[in-house]
Amino acid sequence: ADKLEIRRGDPNDETSPLGVFAKADIEPNETLMRIPTECYIHVWDEAKNMNLDDMEGATEAYNHNMCLLAQKTKREMQLQDKSEFAPYVRYLNNQRRGQLPATWS
Repeated sequence: ADKLEIRRGDPNDETSPLGVFAKADIEPNETLMRIPTECYIHVWDEAKNMNLDDMEGATEAYNHNMCLLAQKTKREMQLQDKSEFAPYVRYLNNQRRGQLPATWS
């Protein structure tokens, strides 16, 4: 995407976290990049047998999926270069403690 750049939040600080930044105006609903689903670390359909008709059920399903996703991501991180997601796992493993949001993946 010509409108995006990956760089450190503070370009003058090598310890500053990396981020994606706009280099030009972005139009509403403009596609900036497409990530193939096979690149996702995911747990699709894990909540299919849960009651999603009420807010409590939906919250339970969401929390259940977040726990499963965290466990799966942890397993991939432990595999390191043997993970099918090795480049991403390498990036995750190189982040300092507390840097990763719970919902990344």
